[in-house]
Amino acid sequence: MRFFCYLAASLLSLALTAPALAGEFAIVRNANQAEQPFLLRGQVLTEESKFWRKYRSSIARFPDLGSCFNPPVGETIDSENFDWNRIRNTRDLDLCAFRVASSLSGPEEMAAFLEELGFQNVKVFIDPIAYLIWPDKLTNARRLEAGWSTVGNGLPYRERFVPKWWAGWLYKGLTIQIIYSEQAYLLTVQSGITVE
Repeated sequence: MRFFCYLAASLLSLALTAPALAGEFAIVRNANQAEQPFLLRGQVLTEESKFWRKYRSSIARFPDLGSCFNPPVGETIDSENFDWNRIRNTRDLDLCAFRVASSLSGPEEMAAFLEELGFQNVKVFIDPIAYLIWPDKLTNARRLEAGWSTVGNGLPYRERFVPKWWAGWLYKGLTIQIIYSEQAYLLTVQSGITVE
């Protein structure tokens, strides 16, 4: 009887002190377009911006962190609830990755989130050439890179005009790059499809 009481007390203790489940990440801030607008190459996209037309429907589609998850988020985000069904293209993925990266504490946590989503070869490193792009802002920028192999997997989302099973044949993979300043300030997110 003592053994069962001890076992029950131990399990209760573990349950009360357990960290977030694998795939769950604490939100530092709930990123949205009003307070943390989408940045491309370190610049806020406005209607006057060169890339506005390319991203405007994605910005409207994903105005905040909750729009990237089903069900919407609470105090944590769960990678299992990431709503791949709403993603239609790499611009949508850029927006959701930006919203998630803006809501987490930094590049290492975002790297763990991407791994939970199924991305491979996820790495964070000092970017030796970022200062060429932003000489006044960066000296020790950090870059997060991750890849998704479409061979046997297809794309993680359904592209509008390409059936998911064709993606493994047409595309080699999907990549995502996220650049942070030395102070872990998010500067840009860009994803792309690689073709053989």
